[in-house]
Amino acid sequence: MNISNNTVAFFGGSSTTAAGIQYANNRGITIRGNTISSNTVATSTTCYGIYAQSGTWATIASNTIQNIVTSSTFYGIYHSLAGGDAVNPNIVRIDSNIIQTSTPTAGSFYGFYGSSTGGTSAQVSVSYNQFRNHTWATSSTATMYGMYQFLSGTNMVFNCKYNIISGNTLQNTNTFYGIYGYATSGTHNCQYNTIRNNVLSPSSGTAYILYPGSSNESHIDYNNVTNNRRLVAAVATSVGTTYGMYGLAGSSTVAGSINNNVIDTLYSTGVPGTLTSLIYGLYYSATSVAGSTVNNNIIRNRSEEHTSEL
Repeated sequence: MNISNNTVAFFGGSSTTAAGIQYANNRGITIRGNTISSNTVATSTTCYGIYAQSGTWATIASNTIQNIVTSSTFYGIYHSLAGGDAVNPNIVRIDSNIIQTSTPTAGSFYGFYGSSTGGTSAQVSVSYNQFRNHTWATSSTATMYGMYQFLSGTNMVFNCKYNIISGNTLQNTNTFYGIYGYATSGTHNCQYNTIRNNVLSPSSGTAYILYPGSSNESHIDYNNVTNNRRLVAAVATSVGTTYGMYGLAGSSTVAGSINNNVIDTLYSTGVPGTLTSLIYGLYYSATSVAGSTVNNNIIRNRSEEHTSEL
């Protein structure tokens, strides 16, 4: 099946679950070149831009999802695909899509959400995508996920490469995940991604700008985290912790790498004098494995500026 070059406008806008494009139990589907936008009235229950509910062997590429208005949980592209084996593995490509310019008023907002189980030897690519220029309402306390990919299977390869998360603005106690990716088996390659120019919660919301991990083998290399900042309200009573990179490895026994990443310009301005804002450039939580490397990373311009106490 091929679903291509359609315009879906004004979907949602009520208390009924809605999706711009939805399918289930298809094999070898292609969804390409579609433009999806929502009703100008907020949808008050869960809704989806593209909902790949089940099936195997999918390409979801070059779609634009934009101008979403929602007051509940929203998923830009949701894939939950399973099946395949070592001889005929499940191949899923979520590539070159743009999710942009939305204004959530409440509810968590996921740009790219993956829970594919993959079967055996699956190959999953979430690459060359953009999540950009979204603005949370000042009343919203919801979480923003540019990407959330938690993938399981046996001996899979998960590639998360060349994605851009940029220009997003939080205005309340919002938690922020720029890119969260985890594979329970096989190899996770999180490389060449850029997360830049995002305005984080002005108060107590925690920010995980890049949060990659794996229970097996992971390579977190050549990523760029630049100019992500908090503009803290003078009346704030707490300020959340910021992690430029939070690297997580489970019970891995395979050597991995965190090499050649740049984490530049993480800062909080206007922090009231009685508060502390913790800023970690690179935070690594894992069991040490022989042969793993953390080399040639650049972490610079990490700062916190306090308001005057006069």
